[in-house]
Amino acid sequence: MIGNWANAASMSLLTEMVGWSCIILFSQGRSTDQLEKSDWKQLLSAAKQHASDHQKANKVMLASMTKQEKSQFAALNKQLANTNLTAFEKDSVFQSLLDLYATVAQRTKMEQTETILNQTHNRK
Repeated sequence: MIGNWANAASMSLLTEMVGWSCIILFSQGRSTDQLEKSDWKQLLSAAKQHASDHQKANKVMLASMTKQEKSQFAALNKQLANTNLTAFEKDSVFQSLLDLYATVAQRTKMEQTETILNQTHNRK
């Protein structure tokens, strides 16, 4: 059981690192074939830090949610998993998630989460 949990946690961090690597590269207008070995090290280090910060903020956020907010969060995530959603529907569900995060962050005055929300909004 612990092995499965550890595998899931490490895969989650790895997946977020890949995502943050892409976001960093695209925001800089660069591609992978332009990177030297030292660039890769810097990129992966920055991506790992973003992913770690994001996961920490998510843990705090989830711990701060009411039962009703946790139910809403679960329902919205389930909707996002639906492969038949249109782009408009996905955007609408994603915006509902951002609104939920903003509500919880405002109530709990979570500066770290607000920073992550701002990064997410800037990514769009």
